[in-house]
Amino acid sequence: MSGAVHTSHSRNTAWPLSSAQSGIWFAQQMNTDNPMYNTAEYVVIEGSVDARRFEESVRQTVSEAESLNMVYGENEQGPWQSLNSNRNHWTFHVIDVREESEPHTAALAWMKSDLANPVNLATGPLFTEALFQVSHDCYYWYQRIHHIAIDGYGVSLITRRVASLYSASVRGEAVDQVQQGASFGSLTAVLQEDEAYLSSVDKEQDRQFWMDRYADEPDVVSLGERAPRTSTYFLRQSGLLTQPQREQMQSAATRFGVTWPDLFVAATAIYVHRMTGANDIVLALPVMCRLGSASLRVPGMVMNVLPLRLHVESAMTVSELLKQVVQEIRAVRKHQRYRHQDLRRDLKLLGENRRLFGPMINVMPFHHELNFAGQRGMIHNLSTGPVDDLSIHVVDQGHGHGLSIDFDANPSIYSDSQLLDHQLRYMKLLNLMMQEGVETETVGQLELLLPAEREQVLVTWNGTGELTVESNSAARFEQQVRRTPSATALTFEGASLTYAELNERANQLAHELIQRYQAGPEQRVAIALPRSLEVVIAIVAVHKTGAAYLPLDPDYPEERLIYMLEDAKPACVVTVMNHAASLPTTSSVPMMVMDEPSTALEVIRQSGSNPEGDDLIGTASLLNPSYIIYTSGSTGKPKGVAVTHLGLANLLEDMKTRLQVGPRDRWLSVTTIAFDISVLEVFLPLTTGARLDIAHKETILDPVALAGKMRELGTTIMQATPTLWQSLVTSRPGRFDGLTLITGGEALTEELKLSLQELGCHVNNQYGPTETTIYSTAASFDTGVMGKPSIGGPVRNTQLYVLDQGLNPVPSGVVGELYIAGEGLARGYLGRPDLTAERFVANPFGQPGSRMYCTGDLAKWLPDGSIDYLGRADHQIKIRGFRIELGEIESVISRYPGVAKVTVMAREDQPGNQRLAAYVVGESELENRMDLAELRAYVADALPDYMVPSAFTLLPEMPLTPNKKIDRKRLPVPALLSNASGREARTPQEEILCSLFAEILGVGRVGIDDDFFELGGHSLLAGRITARIRDVFGADLTIGSVFEAPTAAGLAKRMDQAKSVRPVIQPVPRQVELPLSFAQRRLWFMYCLEGANPTYNIPLVARLAGNLDTYALENALQDIVDRHETLRTLYPPEMGSASQHILNAADVKV
Repeated sequence: MSGAVHTSHSRNTAWPLSSAQSGIWFAQQMNTDNPMYNTAEYVVIEGSVDARRFEESVRQTVSEAESLNMVYGENEQGPWQSLNSNRNHWTFHVIDVREESEPHTAALAWMKSDLANPVNLATGPLFTEALFQVSHDCYYWYQRIHHIAIDGYGVSLITRRVASLYSASVRGEAVDQVQQGASFGSLTAVLQEDEAYLSSVDKEQDRQFWMDRYADEPDVVSLGERAPRTSTYFLRQSGLLTQPQREQMQSAATRFGVTWPDLFVAATAIYVHRMTGANDIVLALPVMCRLGSASLRVPGMVMNVLPLRLHVESAMTVSELLKQVVQEIRAVRKHQRYRHQDLRRDLKLLGENRRLFGPMINVMPFHHELNFAGQRGMIHNLSTGPVDDLSIHVVDQGHGHGLSIDFDANPSIYSDSQLLDHQLRYMKLLNLMMQEGVETETVGQLELLLPAEREQVLVTWNGTGELTVESNSAARFEQQVRRTPSATALTFEGASLTYAELNERANQLAHELIQRYQAGPEQRVAIALPRSLEVVIAIVAVHKTGAAYLPLDPDYPEERLIYMLEDAKPACVVTVMNHAASLPTTSSVPMMVMDEPSTALEVIRQSGSNPEGDDLIGTASLLNPSYIIYTSGSTGKPKGVAVTHLGLANLLEDMKTRLQVGPRDRWLSVTTIAFDISVLEVFLPLTTGARLDIAHKETILDPVALAGKMRELGTTIMQATPTLWQSLVTSRPGRFDGLTLITGGEALTEELKLSLQELGCHVNNQYGPTETTIYSTAASFDTGVMGKPSIGGPVRNTQLYVLDQGLNPVPSGVVGELYIAGEGLARGYLGRPDLTAERFVANPFGQPGSRMYCTGDLAKWLPDGSIDYLGRADHQIKIRGFRIELGEIESVISRYPGVAKVTVMAREDQPGNQRLAAYVVGESELENRMDLAELRAYVADALPDYMVPSAFTLLPEMPLTPNKKIDRKRLPVPALLSNASGREARTPQEEILCSLFAEILGVGRVGIDDDFFELGGHSLLAGRITARIRDVFGADLTIGSVFEAPTAAGLAKRMDQAKSVRPVIQPVPRQVELPLSFAQRRLWFMYCLEGANPTYNIPLVARLAGNLDTYALENALQDIVDRHETLRTLYPPEMGSASQHILNAADVKV
């Protein structure tokens, strides 16, 4: 609050704004045409109403309420308010809607139309008053008041005063009799109290309380996914607790030893916890800020919104949470006068997308029963002001009508259907909390899902289950051999085998493994072979014995190979001489070197018939292990996953039908056998009659060579990680019309999916941990469908569960941890029963004794029953209090011209300084010298500031793991970008702006990239900086400009869009048709999408002093037009695109 407080009520007296009003003033100035700060309600009066007496009562009340008669302005000392000289010139609307077909709807439409009108704070009036006659014995009294003048409690003072005056008037009492002891207090007293607080010790103590409470910068969560944007309207769903339910709520509160409003706060905290999984919950809690104050008798804007921080665990009881609620509310109310706007500034949360709190719970117990000369008045709220996220407003209706509960939502975050779902679940939770015995229930035990939602996520989207397969992979292969014995089964570098030949070679090796090493069910055989015909022969042979194969990659470190051999204890290692030397020698594991002459001779002498009956050691079962894949472990030691024959056979049956693989297909194998997706790559083509072509390692690493090999072999189906597909796309290989493409192992981006579809490929995206047999979900995408690719729904005989911390299913759209059940589940971790029990848990939704696997991945159900993969649950990124999905940042960067590959990660190379780092590979050597400052600016244009990486690093190539995934551990420590901090001014304009920042912020030096708010700026100072810019530059920037571009460099661009820091454009030969630049294409697209729109007009106003020579000015402007072709350019549309058509200078006259 600035300036002195004047006690005089002269019309010319300018009063300062209170602290509460100041926050609304500055927020409204950022968008003066936004009506969101209008508050409104209507009162339903059952009975007859004397319209004349009612209007007199309203006018008398308005005249008594100083805050309703103010106008507002701003000078060099800041904003001010003064009594409106035209305070009596406002209309009281009396509207008869009885003749309308639907009187209630007509009245409501009028109210909503009025509510959507912005208020001119400089001229007033700040309110609208109207009386509707809906029927012969029913009236609606409507009032809309700007939030700068009133809060919820102030409205209750107004309504009660009108009811009192009207009742007295009907009774025939004189106005002066009613005024005695009943009129409002003076606004001056409120302003004096406010100014005294600002200079008091209490304020500093309150500030320290809040700074201590939020020193650790809690992660403020929302029920929505999108960042909030200022909206001009809000969504609403309304509910009601009937009077019996209200009494039940009061009884429940008595049992808990709390008040009924406390139950609503606890329910809100529980709901947010259950819907987000967050334990640290920060709610918005409106408070009156009037206790013990003169403002108890003053209608005005006094209230505050406090952040209420609660720690919620699924295992805590409802009683324990309620005790915490009571304690926390008691604590924060002691410090309720410290404004939330000031706390935002202290915590550096100014600007867009920086939350202080999440959803709001607003319990308004101060609305008393209204009586208008014996006629009851029922209050119906229409708006309480702006909705940042989601707000729950609870009003005691009085007259035995229970509690009304309004759910208001920001439409930039929530849809109508989402809001309705939240409302229904919340009401269900309230009913549960009113039940006897809930005191000992844990938070995680409360059932929030609606019955239809539960049925949908547990049953409908998981299918009904299919018949269990009866034959394993070896038997399925042998069946295919009988169908197509002479067809080519396998090729490698010019060599090939028919199905019959492959079967014979595998049979011979299988017999040798059985006889020499007793390979059979529950045994392991290690395979360490290069990409060749022999590696497939060995894999098929091991399965024919009934044993599981253990793939060994010779490129693994020796220590890892030794651990795997000692842990798995295979019967032998099948290898060749070139690889044998690179394998560790362990006396306990014999080696079978296939190209050693004596061994080769022994194998050739074996029978070529299928091993069966007495040939086998023991009886095979589908529950026997099929293969062992070692994955990294949290303890630093890899763990062996034992996948069953049942899981593999089930997946083969699913993929055969899903992908329609058959004898005409040519499958190119590009995956190392140490990666589990290679199992599908071997057995799916060999059990469906397709031909399996094995690509050489060097070919796989060369995208151009790989594309050539695909064309040479006539490849029709291929499986690879997104990283490999991206390298192929980047090489510009030409079209692959009809290619069935499978991607898995990493997240598939929308950009890569679209790029692959542009090549003519049918894209299939699949997901699955090693522990659930390669793939557990599958998705196929139609061409032209936009949006982030999902991972699809479950494969056959597989169940997907998205669960919260208490293992309760969450509804569609809510993030949870993904659990997988069904026939694909691995047996567990080899020799690790403790770890197996930890990750493979009892399935509460399946048959008794069934299990489900905890993936550790975050996911959510999409409306179509597919799954959206969101990353790891244990690697959440938090920057500036916001959780960030790195894939979204990567998606934006990948759209920048010249970017071939990108990965983003959070680094903490300096303790306590966690930052986002982006690593980029260019499409060519030229792009590897791209301007990272321009790239950063591009990203900043598309994403909120907290999602813009602080460091960008150009790499010649991405480091990869042996499985061709990006190896994040090998990504280098990024160097700070030159424009991250500390850059000196480059132009006189930037130099002056830096000095203005330093002057107003009281700091010694400011760089052009230093953030105004991070240096201690706030909305008041933002107003001062815009005023100084107007004085110095003559540029009329709004406060919103400072929030949107809070650096000297950013504001310099806002002031003069024509200036650029880009390198000078070099002339090039002119083409017949001039294409649009990348930036122009973006604006052309927006023009096609939105139509003519003044948003992209760039105004420039120059103030000239002295006599104006209009002839000289006209010639100067004409010279500019003649010199600069861009001012003479048109953009005619052609074939769905556009080009640049430059007019001759002689044809364009200013």
